[in-house]
Amino acid sequence: MNDPFYASPAAAPARAARAAIDGLRDLIRDTPLRLDRAALQERLARALRSIYAVLDTSVDAPVHLTGLVDAGHALAEARAILSRAGDPLAVPSLGRALALLDQTLQGLRGAELAVGDLQLARRAQLRGGLAPVSPLPIRPMRASLGLPRLHAPPRAPMAPTLSLDPRVEIPPPKPARAPRPAPPTTLEELRLAADAAREPPAEAAPPAEAPPLASAHLPTLDERELVRRVGRDCLEDIALLSTLRRPNPTETWLDQAPFEQRLLDNLDAFVSLGEAAFGAVLLFHAEGPAPDAARGFTVAFTLGCLEGADAADVAVATLKESAPVEHPGWSEGFCLAPSPAIDAAMAELLDHPNGALAGLALDVLAARGALPARSVDALLARRDPDLTLRVSRALGRAMSRAQAVPRLAALGLPDAPDALFASATESLLRRGEGNARQLLRDALATSPSAARRARAAVLLALSGRAADLEQLVHVLRREPTPALARALGRFGHTGALAALVELLRAEDAALVEAAAEALDRITGAGLREVVEEPWTPADQAEGGAPPPTRAVEKVVVDPARWDDWRRRGGARLDPRVKLRGGAPFAPSMILDELGAPGTPPTRREEVALELSIATGLTSRFSPADWVARQHEHLADLRTQLAALPGDSRDRGAWWFGGASSAG
Repeated sequence: MNDPFYASPAAAPARAARAAIDGLRDLIRDTPLRLDRAALQERLARALRSIYAVLDTSVDAPVHLTGLVDAGHALAEARAILSRAGDPLAVPSLGRALALLDQTLQGLRGAELAVGDLQLARRAQLRGGLAPVSPLPIRPMRASLGLPRLHAPPRAPMAPTLSLDPRVEIPPPKPARAPRPAPPTTLEELRLAADAAREPPAEAAPPAEAPPLASAHLPTLDERELVRRVGRDCLEDIALLSTLRRPNPTETWLDQAPFEQRLLDNLDAFVSLGEAAFGAVLLFHAEGPAPDAARGFTVAFTLGCLEGADAADVAVATLKESAPVEHPGWSEGFCLAPSPAIDAAMAELLDHPNGALAGLALDVLAARGALPARSVDALLARRDPDLTLRVSRALGRAMSRAQAVPRLAALGLPDAPDALFASATESLLRRGEGNARQLLRDALATSPSAARRARAAVLLALSGRAADLEQLVHVLRREPTPALARALGRFGHTGALAALVELLRAEDAALVEAAAEALDRITGAGLREVVEEPWTPADQAEGGAPPPTRAVEKVVVDPARWDDWRRRGGARLDPRVKLRGGAPFAPSMILDELGAPGTPPTRREEVALELSIATGLTSRFSPADWVARQHEHLADLRTQLAALPGDSRDRGAWWFGGASSAG
């Protein structure tokens, strides 16, 4: 690599020092001694800020050397405080902390010498002043329009909150003994001592009342306090809008764009307040009355929009101390933030012994398209069932096909648990691996697990050939589910119409609705009616009054009307081709459905899965992404789809992985 950030001999020692400070924090918290923990916390935070200045600069920057020096001084002071606390031989945790500090200081001093020699040899190329305000490059502020900007305001490096509160019991200090008075030597001294013993103790004088204010005007707020208050208002809006950008059943996916722009406006407003407001981010998270995923999102996203390794690292350090219920918010914030430093921070988190944190990092890296292959192998070697399941899901999109398929095939799918089987076969289908279809057929024929058969039938309906119709219809009649009914609608064979009409007579309303949707998807019959339904599924009548309703166009669920349509117009449908809306199927129809405003938000993930399976195209498209980025990905997918040889030529074929098979 020619990148000076990686060429610097200080990069590895600085990252090792950052990891060592994490270990020191745990050792200090487990040390059963009375320490000046506030002083230690200040030294460690100072060392972290200096280390971040090293990590965020190249070897040509003067602060690259001064940061190493300052970090060494701060850690040396921390060592001096620790060494006065007790005997390291008697307290093992204290001894390990001192040894770790010595090792870290040795590494930093070696890096100082190496960087000093390099800067001396390249002194004509040094950039920046001797004591810059910010080690990061400062760029003009740019507004976030549709997508978040990566901001680089002038600021000093930040450090995470380092709690050194003891986790072990600290023995109370021994009470100090009052000095014994000298014994009286004369009769006069004896008389004075006796009088003093008989006198009652003097009562303390009541506190004096505070004088009234000389002016009726309230004191003005300090400017920094005002900035922090305004910044906190911005953070509250970001947390609220992070939930509002998720569509509800009455909205389309395009309706989220205004909420997203308001979120981005609050982000820009917060960053424009400058460094005085940045400390409010961690305080906003800490003051939550209960674990809150929206607050986790706010920290991850806000700090992920600031350039620098320190911002991403501070966010990850706060994540490690958060409750698991907040993890979905953290994951979403990291996925949506633009900072490239998030990728490096998440790659380090993959090695965390906590499987939940390692799994979160895995999901984020897979969504960002930055999952390293060596980390996948290390995660699989841990043999953690949850991590293995997450890896199988990630391999459907992350890494190249040549890297992903062998790792999926090595999971032993025929004997794997049901969840792993479903996830891995779905990923194989996304990667265009035809052998996955035979795994699904075998599961339908031999598996005793109803859950495995149900998911296998859905995946086979999305990926199978016309010859799979009989097996799919048999499963639908024996074990009907709404998901399988909708999948048969995407399968597009007229031979499934009779079984779907039979489902219209079922008592399960969800199953009836799914069957009607599938019938309309295959035939395009246009049998629709306008019905009144509650605004949201949770709306219930209160006090005898009916809930508020809205007019919605629905597919007809009356089986008699569908039987009549089949007698009159069903004969025109060709059973030899795959149909979509009564016309021969082409993958571009899936893309049209994915971009249509009328597609229910709850169905778009299902549509995206069918597009990936039917075409074999790998994309980072996600219905949970920014609306503006979804438009970009849809345009890119349309370009890729137009380049496939059979999209227009082989209409009506059963597609799989970009290759058609005649029906």
